[in-house]
Amino acid sequence: MRRLALVLAAALALGGAATGLLLSRGGGKESPRTTSRRTTTRPSHKPRPSRFSWPVYGFDAARTHAAPPLALRPPFRKLWTVRGDWSLMEFPPVLERGRLFLGTNHGLVLAVQAATGRVLWHRQFSGCVAASPAVGDGVVYVGFMDPPPCTGSAPSFVAALDARTGRSIWRFRAGVVETPLTAQIKANPEWYAAYATKGALGRWARPDELAGAVVYLASDAAAFMTGSVVVLDGGQLAR
Repeated sequence: MRRLALVLAAALALGGAATGLLLSRGGGKESPRTTSRRTTTRPSHKPRPSRFSWPVYGFDAARTHAAPPLALRPPFRKLWTVRGDWSLMEFPPVLERGRLFLGTNHGLVLAVQAATGRVLWHRQFSGCVAASPAVGDGVVYVGFMDPPPCTGSAPSFVAALDARTGRSIWRFRAGVVETPLTAQIKANPEWYAAYATKGALGRWARPDELAGAVVYLASDAAAFMTGSVVVLDGGQLAR
């Protein structure tokens, strides 16, 4: 159930992030390209294992931003630095089993050892990272928009990556979804039509129309899936 909740939350949040650009700033394929500007400075001490996790943005599904007491007291000191690429790191990382997972605005996804700053793996996607990752049960979920300059003009997608290796498990491409997050945009006929007309069906998706695919991807039925793309976009790619 935890994996199902993470996949569903990522899919619905991605639809909201894509349309949200109409209020603020206005999916791609994986690329083998890496960046040569990624550098790390780290301490020499050996890492100690940590059981504390911050698996999603805001700590939990309620976005409480409140973790159990950790006895943290300022002042704090910098232990290490990791630089990804030259673009923004717009969204905060998540943490599980002593590993930080984060993405840059231009589609670079990193797994970093929290104690030392060592980059464990990295993957480059052509789409802009749309939100903080989510992690659970050994899988990292990352939402992507269209390639830079990230205008929201192309279909977005969610990628599932193996938390240990960064291997691509699957990608789920959906159209814009009707949720409370997108209600303000739907209420404006011009904004609603801007995305509805991109698909052959001429409307946005309902959450229940994505549920079957989400259940499949989160279940053991998809255990043999590696790198496949599941598309439920209302015909955006077909036009």
